[in-house]
Amino acid sequence: MEESEIITRLIKMVDEISSGNKPAKISKDEMKASDNPLLNELSDKLCKLNNQYSDSYQFILDLSRGKLNTETPERNPFINPYKQLQSELRYLTWQIQQIGDGVYDQRVFFSGEFSYAINKMVLALRERQALTAKLEESNQTKNKLLSIIAHDLRNPFNVVMEFSEMLMHAVDSRDDKKIKECAEMINSSSFRIYDLLMNLLEWSRLQDGIVVSPEEINLKSILLGAVRMAHSAAYLKDITIHFDDSTDYPIRTDTSMLNAILRNLLDNAIKYTPEHGRVAISIRKDHRSYYISVQDNGVGMSEKVIHDVFDLGTAHSSLGTNNESGTGIGLILSCEFARLLKGEITAESKLRGGTTVTLSLPMRI
Repeated sequence: MEESEIITRLIKMVDEISSGNKPAKISKDEMKASDNPLLNELSDKLCKLNNQYSDSYQFILDLSRGKLNTETPERNPFINPYKQLQSELRYLTWQIQQIGDGVYDQRVFFSGEFSYAINKMVLALRERQALTAKLEESNQTKNKLLSIIAHDLRNPFNVVMEFSEMLMHAVDSRDDKKIKECAEMINSSSFRIYDLLMNLLEWSRLQDGIVVSPEEINLKSILLGAVRMAHSAAYLKDITIHFDDSTDYPIRTDTSMLNAILRNLLDNAIKYTPEHGRVAISIRKDHRSYYISVQDNGVGMSEKVIHDVFDLGTAHSSLGTNNESGTGIGLILSCEFARLLKGEITAESKLRGGTTVTLSLPMRI
């Protein structure tokens, strides 16, 4: 090829590159001028530059079209700045696929405003996912509670209806022993219904966002009141409730919540204690808290049952020693009230070895 022709093609090649167009690839052998070594060297270098630019142009074009697995041209300095871009785009694509599959623990670090927009979207999706999970949990809790209510309301109402009918026949036959027995069963079932309704009322207050209203009270007086409330249920099973403490225990707390807790703790103790058994209440304190323990000599619980009774999702109410039914939510409700009062409830028990449930409460809230 003549020198003038080679120079003309080289100039055109440079013009193509400088204009940003994709130049055609050229073989070095086409641009040889055997009698001019300097021109040959210039031609070789410009051809190499032209072909590298052409390869990099195609590589970048493929990236822009989303072909992220395009093979990277080797030993091409034009490509070097875009290798990192290719890697980041691949990772970004993987992250977006994860987000599409519902995995929202991603944080994008790709590019300024783009990353901000993606991360804002991911945060919104994460919050929505958390809300959905919370609603699902709430719905499961509601279904569990409704199932418990339907089951546990039916039993005491059946008892009331059956024994009231028997009571009418006993009155007609003047059977005083039968009348007394029927009256006791109706009375016991009425207390079960009342207990269930009280727990439901307090549960609904929790769902509505109950407000803690602390006041100065005497813990001993509250306990004596709870013992009086439990007397009827204990009397039917000839259970002795022992609380003999002459000390005053001033406390600042919410009276209604504390009453609900103590009512449920005593109710459970009586329920799972056999006839002629014993329930003992004791109080101890340190410099900042009271510890109220309710101890029975009843059937006791295994470690698994202790865990389950504190969780509405798995809690179930087993029958008492006289086949008493229950709601299964009393202890859970008490734990929630204890938490609101800055305290907690713990339990120690073993099968056929009795149970001790302890309520810890700060002296002042």
